[in-house]
Formats: sequence, C-alpha cells, structure tokens
Amino acid sequence: MAINLKQSNELRNFPIYILGGLISAILFASIPTGNVMATIAMYFSPLPLIYLGITAGFYPILIAVITGVITLSFKSLSLSVGFLIMDSLPSLLLSILFLAKDKRNNKWLEIGYILTGLSLFVSLLVALLFSKIGYLLSTNPELSIIGSLQTYLDNAILKFPKENQKTAKLVFENILPLLPFSIGISIMARIILSAFTANWIAKKHSKSIREDVNFINLNIPKWSLGLVAIIGLISLINNEDISYIARNAGFIMLTPLFFIGLNVIHQNVKRTKFPRLILTIFYIILTFSGYMAILFLSGLGIFDYILSNSNISSKKFIKEKK
Repeated sequence: MAINLKQSNELRNFPIYILGGLISAILFASIPTGNVMATIAMYFSPLPLIYLGITAGFYPILIAVITGVITLSFKSLSLSVGFLIMDSLPSLLLSILFLAKDKRNNKWLEIGYILTGLSLFVSLLVALLFSKIGYLLSTNPELSIIGSLQTYLDNAILKFPKENQKTAKLVFENILPLLPFSIGISIMARIILSAFTANWIAKKHSKSIREDVNFINLNIPKWSLGLVAIIGLISLINNEDISYIARNAGFIMLTPLFFIGLNVIHQNVKRTKFPRLILTIFYIILTFSGYMAILFLSGLGIFDYILSNSNISSKKFIKEKK
C-alpha cells in the first residue's frame, strides 16, 4: 500500500496549521463545561485536524496535532492526553488511510477499508486502556476490571446529592458492561462525523486531494469478518477480564458492518412510495433502540456482505420498484 501524501512547504501556510491545531484544542477543551453547546463543539474537535489531513497531507496535520497537544498540556495534562488519544491519533490514522493507495490497482483505498482500519485501531486503543484501568482505579489487585470500575463508580456516586444517588447507580450499572464500547464508539462517531464534514467542505471548495469518495457501496477486507469471529470466540473464555475486553472490542469492530447494514436499509427504503417518512420513523426507532439496533444492523451488514461475496446481491430479495 503506497501513500500519496500531498505536502506544502510554503512557509506562509505554517500559521494555518498552527491555527488548525489551536482551534481543535479549544473545541476539545470545551467538554468540561458540560453544557449542550460545549458537547456539540467537542464532537467536531477533530474536524480542523482531519480537514488539514485530507487537503494538505500528513505533515500539516502532524504540526496541528503537536500544537494542540502542547497547548492543552498548559491547561491540564489529562486533557492533553485525552486530546492525543481521542482526537489526534485517530485523525492522523484516518488521514493517512484516506490518502493511501492500493499497490495492486493504484486506486484510492476504499472507505470500507478505512473504516475497518479505524475500528481496529480504536478497538486496540480501548482494549489497552481498560486492561490497565484496574491498576489505575483500584489498589486491590484481586479485583477484576469490572470490579475496579464498580468500586470507583460507587465512590463517585457517594458525592452525588442523596436524592440522585439511586438514579446515578442505575445508570452506571446499565452502562458498565459496555463502557469500553461506549467510549470507543464515541471516538469513532466523532472521527467519522468530522471526516464526512471535512470532506464535504473540501469538495465544495475544490481543496481535496482525493476526489472519488464513495460512502454508499462499502466494501471491507475479507479478513475483518474472521477477526470479528475470533474476537467473539475469545469473549467466551472463562476469564472475566479477557471476556469483558474482547466483547467490547468486538462490538467496536462491527462498525463497518453497521454502516453496510444501514446502507442496505437506505437502498431498499428508496424503492418504497414514502422513503422520507419511513427513514424518519426508522431513525427515531434507531435512536431509542440502543445496542440492539447496532447488533441488528451489523447482522444485516454481515448477511449482505456474505451474499455480495457469494455473487448473490441482496437486492434480488427485494422487489424492484415499478
């Protein structure tokens, strides 16, 4: 896989790269304020980084990343590390893959392959983080990862007002089994949303190095399904920590299949008489279905992928609109 990295050596562009890193850092730093607008701003904090990556190349985004990390380190070391893990590294990887070409056909790397690479990276990142989190949160080495998290959260709940402690405990107990997945999918969502927006802006202003970006017909590497299956088998091991990490990493690896399943829904709904109404209802249901919706769409993605690679299109099972 060869990498086509467009670089600009013009000194006049250097301040732009610095500014991109500063804007990204400021948006990320808004999260501690806790209000709705700050949350929205934080969701788009990777946008300046990714825009530089897909329009100017690797070195401009690297300069922006270094700027952001150093800037936030003056405010808080934990905030700087969070920016590095949640924004900088995934944005760098996505930019590299976005501008990569397949040696076999000299074509741009497919979006499905990019999503798979990003999912694998985030899965490993989350697995590494939570494999060490027990040592960070608890002084008792006998506790499992979930035990350490539960103890930490129980102590945190005690700081809540008494009337809110019961609700907080219920919320934490519900998210605890899939907490690594929730964090991982949050990283994925922010990076994907920012990448989509950055690509739209770049195309609108004819700044993108890469022109052929296809978000519709996703294709993924054949080994990815096998990897998901292996992770699924590992999650069945009779070890609470290994099972916990593998289960959550496996859910993150389903992200490309989720988008394939989502595309299947879109393509088939387009054949109906009321596509907008049906999609509106679908997304309302999707919003309130949580993890079950992710599993359903991922399963649909697996089904469609297997059919497509068996030279049988899933579209044959849907009657064409007359």
